[in-house]
Order: sequence, then C-alpha cells, then structure tokens
Amino acid sequence: MSPLHGGFSRLREFAIVRVKKKACLQGILAQTVRKLAVELDINATDRDQIMTFLSESSDADAAGKALVVVPILKHMHQKLAGCLRVANANEKQDKEKLVSACLVVAGAHGKKVLDLVF
Repeated sequence: MSPLHGGFSRLREFAIVRVKKKACLQGILAQTVRKLAVELDINATDRDQIMTFLSESSDADAAGKALVVVPILKHMHQKLAGCLRVANANEKQDKEKLVSACLVVAGAHGKKVLDLVF
C-alpha cells in the first residue's frame, strides 16, 4: 500500500519509520568506524579526529570537520583493502597447499574428490 493512501497521518508514519531506519543505519555505521579507528594501525591524531567527528551533534560543526576526516577515512579504507588482498592471497596459497597435500596422500582418487569439493 502506498504511503499516500490514508492521508497525512499515514505519510507522517511512513516518514517517521524512514527517519528511524536511517538513524539506526547511521548509528551502526558510526559504531563500525569507531571500532576500526581503534583497531587499525593509524596515528593517534587521526584517531582523535575521527572520534571527535563521530561525537559531533551539530551538522554545522560536523560539516567543517568532514574536510579533515574524509582523507583519514580514505586512508583507513586503503589499509583495509590491503589487509583483504593479503588475506585473499594467503587463503589461495593455503588452498593450493591443501590440494597438493591431498593429491600426494590420496593419489588419483584424491583428484576426483578434490574436483567435487572445490
């Protein structure tokens, strides 16, 4: 049913639900960024700027600080992307080692089993 069906009260309820969902999503995103700022290896000044930015309640205050925070977030993204590349490479190497070991142990029959598994 359309949010316009039922008049203004239905539209108002729809808007309230949308705002609450957006606020919830922003809260989850802010928690994630806080956690990453603590866990990633970034300098203390950058970490403090991120935490200050996330704690700002005024859009006017936050808008000015966004110019400082966006490059820090980009740097954090680059670090995470690098970690992901390393993890994927390690996973590929581990898989290749496992396949080789299985082939040595199980011989030709192992190849058939591995084809089914991988």
